[in-house]
Amino acid sequence: MVEKIDLIKRNTVEIIGEDKIKEYMKKGVVYCGYECSGEIHLGHLVTILKLLDLQKAGIKIKILLADYHTWLNQKGDWDFVNKQLKKSTFF
Repeated sequence: MVEKIDLIKRNTVEIIGEDKIKEYMKKGVVYCGYECSGEIHLGHLVTILKLLDLQKAGIKIKILLADYHTWLNQKGDWDFVNKQLKKSTFF
């Protein structure tokens, strides 16, 4: 059986503040944000796989849909952003 700490460290190149991982695990929540700029694609796989590792380690995952960032980064007008949010029912 894989230890929780090993799941968190798996497939990482560098961990800054590795000594604080156990302290962080006590908080038990991770936030990850995505812009609403289009369909989910292969590029999301890296973060999704790590989020799955964290979830298996007992950490709660919260996905944030960054609608204002999408708009501010000029990746679409509000009509486009709202349509993308409505499509995001998989979250």
